[in-house]
Amino acid sequence: MFLFQKTFDIIAILTIITISMIIPILFSRNKVKFIWWDYVFPYLGVPFWFLLRELGVGDVVSSSNFLVEMFCILMASAAAPWIRFGLTFINSKSIPKLSLALTFLPLVVALLVRMVIPELPS
Repeated sequence: MFLFQKTFDIIAILTIITISMIIPILFSRNKVKFIWWDYVFPYLGVPFWFLLRELGVGDVVSSSNFLVEMFCILMASAAAPWIRFGLTFINSKSIPKLSLALTFLPLVVALLVRMVIPELPS
C-alpha cells in the first residue's frame, strides 16, 4: 500500500534521474562505449530501497524518512553519470575501476540511508 501512496513521488524521482542522465550520455558516447548497464544503474537505487524496506532493514519508514532517503538516493543516482562523464576525460589506469565502482553508488547509498537514518517524525 505504501508504494501506491508514493507513486507520484517515485515517478518524479525517476523522471529527474532520466533527465540528469541525458547530457552526460550524449556527450560521452564518442569516448566511451555504453552497454545496457550504463543506462540502467541509476534507476536501481529506488527499487533496492523498497526491497530493503520490505526485508526489514533499518528503522520504520515514515513519510519524512521516505522523502529524506529518496532525496539521498536521487542525488547519488543523478550525480553518478555526471561523475563518470568527468572521468572520461582523465587518462589514468584506475579510472575504469573507479567508473565501475560508481555504478554501484545508488545501491550503496540506498543501503546506507536505510541503515543510518533513524525513524523521523511524520
